[in-house]
Amino acid sequence: MKINVILTYVLISACIITTGCVKKSTYELTLSELSQAKAECQKTASELAEAKAECQKTASELAEAIKKIETLELDAKVRSEQSKGDASKATAQLDEANRNLQSLTDQLNEANRKLAIKPKLPVTASVRKANYGEGYVLTVDTTVKRNLKVVLTHNVKELQTKTQYNLTLNSQVSNEFGWQQGITFNIGDTAELSHPDFETIKVSIP
Repeated sequence: MKINVILTYVLISACIITTGCVKKSTYELTLSELSQAKAECQKTASELAEAKAECQKTASELAEAIKKIETLELDAKVRSEQSKGDASKATAQLDEANRNLQSLTDQLNEANRKLAIKPKLPVTASVRKANYGEGYVLTVDTTVKRNLKVVLTHNVKELQTKTQYNLTLNSQVSNEFGWQQGITFNIGDTAELSHPDFETIKVSIP
């Protein structure tokens, strides 16, 4: 019986010791997991801190980029305003130049018009009936003291013909042209006296 009591005690002691070991082992395992979790948390915190620093860097770079963009936009706006001002100034200068050009063109046209107006041919002309023979006689006197070369154009109304004669007007006497000079003027005909430096005069035969 004593032996049974001793065995029972040994069994109970073994059970207690075993239970205690199990609990101790479980406790040690829990501490290890906590330590591992703590390390994991610290690692995660470090990564978060790193990510935060990276985000802050990115935010700083983004802010710098935005600032540069705003500066560029402002510069572009200023340049655009300057360009508009320059374009407006250039347009005003062009308009002024065009007005000056138009004024000069008008002056040139006026000068050309005046140059195109030739002085009157320095002669007087009259028509009379031929004293004998047929037709009329054209009498031409010069108003300058020199002989004058002219072109006489005889327009015959009835035949619708035109004949030209190169004449030299004598400044000392009256110059007559009629049937004796081979030119027969009839009623309705016209005579034109022309010179390159003077205005042409026209005489109608009555």
